[in-house]
Amino acid sequence: MNPYELLLCNLAFEWENTTLVGNGKLDVSVFGYPDREVLQFNEELLWDGDEQDVSKGAESHR
Repeated sequence: MNPYELLLCNLAFEWENTTLVGNGKLDVSVFGYPDREVLQFNEELLWDGDEQDVSKGAESHR
């Protein structure tokens, strides 16, 4: 197995069952069937949740 390869044994049919992959600034979750995958991206600047000061960079979110 490649050290940069992620192997998941269970299919995620709903968003709640996905595994988020990313670096905290840009994340993706993959769900659906292998022949009809859905990719959902979340980018820090598009987040509409809690207010964050993004001018300080990633260090302010740790």
